[in-house]
Amino acid sequence: MATAALVWWLGLDELYRTAAQLSPFHVGVAAGLSVIGIVIQAEKWHVLLVHLMPTVTRKKALTSLLAGMGLGMFTPGRIGELGRGVVFSAERGSIALLAAADRGISMAITILFGCLAFAILKMYALFFTGFFLLLLGIGTILFVRNGETIRLGKLGERVSALFSIVPQRAWFASCLWGSLFNGVFFLQFYLLLSGNVRPSFEEGLLAPAIFAVKSLVPISFLDIGIREGVAVWLFSERGFNPVPAFNAALGMFVLNVAMPGGLGWFYVGRAALKTEVNRMNRKDVE
Repeated sequence: MATAALVWWLGLDELYRTAAQLSPFHVGVAAGLSVIGIVIQAEKWHVLLVHLMPTVTRKKALTSLLAGMGLGMFTPGRIGELGRGVVFSAERGSIALLAAADRGISMAITILFGCLAFAILKMYALFFTGFFLLLLGIGTILFVRNGETIRLGKLGERVSALFSIVPQRAWFASCLWGSLFNGVFFLQFYLLLSGNVRPSFEEGLLAPAIFAVKSLVPISFLDIGIREGVAVWLFSERGFNPVPAFNAALGMFVLNVAMPGGLGWFYVGRAALKTEVNRMNRKDVE
């Protein structure tokens, strides 16, 4: 509904005309960066997962990541990504917690870059909101890591156990991979924003601002609508044409959510089929 309302407000003809001005080369590079982004995310996931499952390969980590992206498409805030363990036969609960940590790292880095953009753009309300949430997240992590898990019960104990399994260097490496992925992500948006006129520095700086705000409001079906709405709002707020921003945001959805998520459903289906076959085989044995 939100996306349809934005299309109606901006004008379908204007959206099409602006999209037609995009450089095929820029679109091609943006598409190529999507593949690079998936590889970076898979490596970011693997450096954590390998400490929980020492024999897991990078290919299996990639499969797990894509399966989670498929499940995340149909849940608010992409919470379905916590189901990355669907491709494994064991440790699914621990994998879900580790996936939550992986997603938390990505969100924190995006908000951090967004805070820097907010500060430069003098959008102080958003800056302090994002900064407060970062401090709250860090405080919560330190609270759990220091063993203060009584109030959280068994869940807190399991989360605390992850810190003893995954070494600090792995968390640090995950943060570095996450920062690199954000750089690729923002470059994609800039390329998809480029038409006949090269975007200004401020327009490019709005990329981390858009995705930081989107992270703060992670409620959307199919992960579409919020990103596009925030892009239109921020560009309009800064006096820029919101049409290219909407097209760029929608292009980001197609390249980074819809396409890998669709591929992920192949792995979800294959895992479900394997589980069903195993169940039938056990039934035959009995």
